[in-house]
Amino acid sequence: MKKLLFILLSAIITLPIYAQQASFKENLKAAESGDNRAMYNLGIMYHEGVGVSKDYSKAIDWFNKAATKGHGGAMYNLGYMYFYGEGVSKDYSKAANWYEKAAEKGEVNAMYNLGLMYYESGDIPTDYSKAKYWFEKAVEKEHAGAMRELGDMYYFGDGVPENDTKAKYWYKQSCNAGNKDACKDLADM
Repeated sequence: MKKLLFILLSAIITLPIYAQQASFKENLKAAESGDNRAMYNLGIMYHEGVGVSKDYSKAIDWFNKAATKGHGGAMYNLGYMYFYGEGVSKDYSKAANWYEKAAEKGEVNAMYNLGLMYYESGDIPTDYSKAKYWFEKAVEKEHAGAMRELGDMYYFGDGVPENDTKAKYWYKQSCNAGNKDACKDLADM
């Protein structure tokens, strides 16, 4: 668990502008008509206590409904809630499952978190090839944290041959993308 932080920066649950502009009643009406974005918004509203009392159980219900209708953000949030045990018992296997579904929908933070889980969490079996795969997918979307993790994989030889040139490359990419830890890693090489 050398640096597994599932950083809140990993886009915990944020209330999109369109959700802030719509009232709870408007979202509820749209959700009851099958709008998965409104279902997602309701999940966020319950999770954060925006316009309603905070209620993780209701957040889970709305995220499940939105996820069933294919909403990647809802899938990510379910993974997050299972990882941290918000409204449910902690279940790393379910967290990984939801993160993978979200990642397959293009959710970059799900790709990154899934990579971290396979790389170093100890919560699911370590699998360097899966970690590398998900970090590379996140890098395609310019995720600075994933760039740094690839640098670590090459620096330490985790699942790949040690390669300082590739490690420097990924640390530099991550540093240039604003990751200060990667800048330090690069300076320490």
